[in-house]
Amino acid sequence: MDGTRVGVLGEISAWVKDPNAKNIFWINGGPGAGKSAVAASVVKMLQDAHLLGSFYVFKHGHAKLA
Repeated sequence: MDGTRVGVLGEISAWVKDPNAKNIFWINGGPGAGKSAVAASVVKMLQDAHLLGSFYVFKHGHAKLA
């Protein structure tokens, strides 16, 4: 949805541009909080800016994902 996640995406955008920022931007929240949607938006933002990034996902109770 347009206009959603604007605050957190602005925060992440500032973090990406800050050479003195920590190496990890941690996003957490309960199920359905929008973490995956934020991650997808960040991937798009980084692609558009020709920047590299990575993410790691783990899921409680799934040995292959934890």
